Amino acid sequence: MSKPAKQKITADPSANGIRSNRPAMAIQPPTGAQASTKPSPRWHNQVQRVKEKAKPKKALMHRCLRMHHGEFAILVGRNAPENADVLRQAGKEDLWFHAKGIPGGHVAIRAEGNPVPEAVMLEAARLAAHYSKGAQLG
Repeated sequence: MSKPAKQKITADPSANGIRSNRPAMAIQPPTGAQASTKPSPRWHNQVQRVKEKAKPKKALMHRCLRMHHGEFAILVGRNAPENADVLRQAGKEDLWFHAKGIPGGHVAIRAEGNPVPEAVMLEAARLAAHYSKGAQLG
């Protein structure tokens, strides 16, 4: 008995006697930023990956306290996330308060370029002292 001849398989479907209404698709290797120095799996170039939509960011759960003293808004942070929120909201012309040398809350006065009365600054300093570790120590 003789063995059947092996059929040579090529990338062109018409060369194998396969007929299709679809045109033959050429698979292009990735170029530019998509190109990789590592060898990729066989299916990598054949499957177009769909990027997932970016998930919407959750609203900030830690909002700083907002107080008003006359026409000035005072922002008070009581913990690390709220302190970060105070720093995000405060501008270059705003005044910032913090207890010196001990952990504590950040306090900012939204001055917006206006002169701040001493009474407002004393209130902000009192709030910074109240939300610090020094207030808990006595």
